[in-house]
Amino acid sequence: MRRISLIVFSFGLMLAGAVPFARAETPATQDSVQLTFAWPEDFRSQVTYSFKKEKTVKGNTQVQALTGTYEIWTAPSADGMIVSIGNVEVKAGGNTPSVGIQAQLEKFFLRIAGSSPNYVIGRKGEYIRLEGLDAYQQNILEGIDEMLADLPPQVRQQISQMVRQLLSKEQLEKGIVESWNREVGAWAGAAFDQGDLYQAEFTNSLPLLGNMEVPMVVSFRFLGRVPCSEDETEKNCVDLEMETTVNSEALSGAFESLVERVAGAPDAPLRVDSFDLTETVRLTTEPDTLIPHRLASRKVSTVVMSQGGELQDASEVEETLTVYRY
Repeated sequence: MRRISLIVFSFGLMLAGAVPFARAETPATQDSVQLTFAWPEDFRSQVTYSFKKEKTVKGNTQVQALTGTYEIWTAPSADGMIVSIGNVEVKAGGNTPSVGIQAQLEKFFLRIAGSSPNYVIGRKGEYIRLEGLDAYQQNILEGIDEMLADLPPQVRQQISQMVRQLLSKEQLEKGIVESWNREVGAWAGAAFDQGDLYQAEFTNSLPLLGNMEVPMVVSFRFLGRVPCSEDETEKNCVDLEMETTVNSEALSGAFESLVERVAGAPDAPLRVDSFDLTETVRLTTEPDTLIPHRLASRKVSTVVMSQGGELQDASEVEETLTVYRY
């Protein structure tokens, strides 16, 4: 079996290596791809994005949606290059009943997006560090405090404390690194045969579950060569797929422990019958440079619980589409 070289990715963790499933010798006609990071120092992209989250609890569904645009540009640095994000526009939607809430969300996301940290990226596409993380965190926390201003003081304090634990600088950096590696860094230096499945297993701490360690599996596939955009015919890009799944048994146990810590000992024991979490990312990119053109992601989580003989179920689906134009 062969190994593929992968950079820090998916929740900002370093993988020990990714090993493909055992298979017969690669047929001579099978396509292969070698992925190389080679962004130019004067790189600039206009980006459009859409985000939709559907949360269903006991049959009731709430939808949150965001659409917008932003720009990405680069500049040379001693370590490689600096990647900056700016000129952000955002519009909130969904089935939120209050126009005021939508306006608050738009203001909040504009506020935090406008202070996004710069990425410092190495010459091989590896993440090195962030610049401006302190200001970014402060903007997020101040924005959340503004959104909570109308709540009762005790409730506001409880929520604020929980949010500050989840949005530590370490957790924020993890999320930003995950985003970079999903789009570029995880793929740099890797080689794939079309149709073959490559896997890596590792453990990761989830902040929403009290930083408990849970096992995960990440799968990679090279799907084929495609045009870079809808108005092109030459197949100068490749489609790549990354799927992350979390061990259901470990996730269920971690969630049960979290509920007990937050709610205390319940009158009737709470049992998590199943908890599944899967994220699938499909990337259209130029193999010789890893300049991205399209990124579609879908994250699905479902939980079924029982307490006192009563079943409760909830699900959440997040879908994001990002399109880059040059």
